[in-house]
Amino acid sequence: FPFIWFRLNKFFGLVPLIIGWLLFMFNSGLQYATKLWNPYPAPLLTLAAIYLLLITDFKKITRNNILLKILLGFLMGLIINFHTSFGIAFNLGVALFLIISNVRNNFLKERSLSFLMIALGFLISYIPFLLFEIRHGFNQIQTIINTAGKYGAVVTIKGLTPPQIAQEFIY
Repeated sequence: FPFIWFRLNKFFGLVPLIIGWLLFMFNSGLQYATKLWNPYPAPLLTLAAIYLLLITDFKKITRNNILLKILLGFLMGLIINFHTSFGIAFNLGVALFLIISNVRNNFLKERSLSFLMIALGFLISYIPFLLFEIRHGFNQIQTIINTAGKYGAVVTIKGLTPPQIAQEFIY
């Protein structure tokens, strides 16, 4: 895990790297140090995806770049699988970064191929989820569609009213 931080040193500099490492360690990194048997993979995958995003050349079409783009899409899919809300925001940020950086360069063919390779890696990471959904009747996908298309509360169970909360607190 620390090696990814040190590899990012050439992109961000030593001071931002140390500040980021300290913020990580004091925020959620202590869980990595004390619970090594069950680490949370989203921060590690995010750092790996950022590293791949920075080292991948989106202007050239070579075998290595295609593999890096597929791996980047795979990591982006895994991040969504591990932490849905963060993964959606991260993927939108990566897509926005790619669109802005590639529009400046006007590489239409390479840009579309890059997005196809990233989408291929993303779909590869979702194959187990899709197989699970096919076997179990698409329950999670129906819930996602219901949640996305509904305004307000999604669940039918309502919580306690403010007087009930006060009453439960007192008793």
